[in-house]
Amino acid sequence: MSLTSNLRQFQSAARLEQILGSVHDNNNDFSWSAAIERDEKEQYPQRAVDFLNAVGMNRFYVPSELGGRMEIGEELLYLHRVLARRDLTINSTYSTNAWSVIVWIGGNANQCQNIASRILSGAAPALAYSEKAHGADLLSSEVTAQPAESKYILNGEKWSINRATLGDSLSLIAKTSNDRGPRSLSAFWLDKRHMASKGTYSLNRLPTVGMRGLDISGIGFNNAEIHKDALIGEEGQGLELGLKTLQVTRAYCSSFSLGAGDTMLRIATEFAIERELYNKKVISIPLVREQLATAYA
Repeated sequence: MSLTSNLRQFQSAARLEQILGSVHDNNNDFSWSAAIERDEKEQYPQRAVDFLNAVGMNRFYVPSELGGRMEIGEELLYLHRVLARRDLTINSTYSTNAWSVIVWIGGNANQCQNIASRILSGAAPALAYSEKAHGADLLSSEVTAQPAESKYILNGEKWSINRATLGDSLSLIAKTSNDRGPRSLSAFWLDKRHMASKGTYSLNRLPTVGMRGLDISGIGFNNAEIHKDALIGEEGQGLELGLKTLQVTRAYCSSFSLGAGDTMLRIATEFAIERELYNKKVISIPLVREQLATAYA
């Protein structure tokens, strides 16, 4: 990535690269040694999350008309590519801010302003779509949201969810109809601060093979009450809004693989340049050069 590029989506990522410092500085929270240490301790990267908020990365998740810096879709992708080069745990944790997209797509003016304020103040949202018995088969969802006067009553469990326990808000899809058709689901944005000890409970964090510091857990509802203002769009639009959101957020997820691939290629190339085999540098072996060049391409 050229630091002299005139394209804004590259400039923001280049600035973040400089702000995060050297990956070889052991005192840097964004170094490889810090990433390894956190992973071995299964430690949630809270300090890194706070730092990213402090330098304004959270602003790239909020549209400019709401006080943020979201204008170019690619910009966020390249920012996450920079993070993924250093630590996939930090990257995956911080990326949950992108679930606010469902509000920008389907929310009303008050909801958009409210969620924008929350994201800009450092909110930690989560995506509560999947369930233990059904995975991502949304139409089989068993979590229900029954309307009752000016509120909805939630019951059921969402699992496994990134930031389900440590996050302070949720993008939730739940059944508002007994039918199994595409209009049986509705979308909600829940502020957990207003639901503490009111019919909600946390499901145990899951141990993961890699990215062991992630908060992969779940949340349950037992006659939990939420105000009708939490509804995003209209009743029955949950599947539609959820799929529209995923068209955007799944594109961003490609940055995870791109960033990890960047680092792996750098390490492989450095090794090939320094390592000697058969009395010559590995990089001088035609097959190695060809495979590295193909991987870069």
